[in-house]
Amino acid sequence: MAVMANPSTASSAPECRRCRIDCERVDSCSKCWLRVYARHITAATPSSRCGLTNLAMPSRVDCCLVAVLTLLAGQHATAQGDPRARAADISAWAAAIDRSLPRMRRVVLDLPGASTEGGQLAVYRAGDALRKLVALYYGETGRATECYYVRSDSVRLFIRKEVTYDRPLSGRVVHTMIERVWLVGDSVIQWRDTLGRVLPNGQASQVRGAEVRRDFRNAVGLVGQGHTSQSRISNVRCS
Repeated sequence: MAVMANPSTASSAPECRRCRIDCERVDSCSKCWLRVYARHITAATPSSRCGLTNLAMPSRVDCCLVAVLTLLAGQHATAQGDPRARAADISAWAAAIDRSLPRMRRVVLDLPGASTEGGQLAVYRAGDALRKLVALYYGETGRATECYYVRSDSVRLFIRKEVTYDRPLSGRVVHTMIERVWLVGDSVIQWRDTLGRVLPNGQASQVRGAEVRRDFRNAVGLVGQGHTSQSRISNVRCS
């Protein structure tokens, strides 16, 4: 590898012989690239070579590499800032958890007083880590299922599915409603209501997120209160 000129001995801004950029008192080629990238994204005038913005850029800058770096940074920023993209990533992660359910350790608990016809709680763990928690509430006219997808003991995706029977206790579903809430930390990044509408990310969505986190904590608290179920239920998917 070629060695960069020593900035302390050069009479003018030294040139990095590896990437051929005037590095201006930086002490490594990697920092040189960072300086070039920073100049491009903070510049004010277009570069005649690649159309990128340019601020006092040396004429020998490899604009193609800078263009790639800028594109990648833009894609990363979009993924971080676009709620739909972030929600899609979380949904893909939750789908992977569902595919892994047969390999996870599962405990099903009976919760007799959870609703009019009782309830159940299914707890899925990968090793010691909680990955999914499913609460089922049974009623005379229908049932509700709540799925919590968990990472680092925090809810990342909440799905509530509520079905209505054609008549009491028939078990024949005539109407279904599904709600989804995507979260990162204590913040809701997207909320889709039971009508399928993506609601604005404002105060109402954050209040709903607080309710989801509260209900999740309550569900986790029920783990120690329920009794191991003798019934056999399939792995539940809310969606």
